Amino acid sequence: KPVGIVVALDESLSSSQTTWSQADIVAFEAAHRDRFSQGTEAVLYVLYLNGASDQDSGSARVLGLSYSGSSFCIFKESVDSSATLALTSRTIEEAVLVHEAGHNLGLVNNGTPMQTPHQDTANGKHDTDSSCVMHHTIESSLISQLLGVPNQFGANCVADLQAAGGQ
Repeated sequence: KPVGIVVALDESLSSSQTTWSQADIVAFEAAHRDRFSQGTEAVLYVLYLNGASDQDSGSARVLGLSYSGSSFCIFKESVDSSATLALTSRTIEEAVLVHEAGHNLGLVNNGTPMQTPHQDTANGKHDTDSSCVMHHTIESSLISQLLGVPNQFGANCVADLQAAGGQ
């Protein structure tokens, strides 16, 4: 960005909630968010939540969730519990952050047109390329099955962003 990027951290928010539905997350954001995109300023709102998603199933845990065009959340406890000796929670967190931001950018047929088909339709708005951070395994505890965790967009996602005016 020509004038730079600003990261603004809010105070820590407390909640006794242990399981979060998308409606719960939206309501929590509505009660606390105070910055929105306006004029030339784009705001991306990221919530770090304790507890877990109500979409968890058995040992499969949701690590992050993009729930609006300018917001996503990270389930920090789920990220931490998905770590292994070979895969740190920091590595997982980095990949999930980029992945969820990719959803907000409209990647993989989620608003930004694909230049070349690369959507894994069996897994929603995710990339067929397992070396792309937009692969479906990145946003769930399935991430531990990857030998190397990508934290960057693959060539197809980059081409999509460039065609939409990105650099």
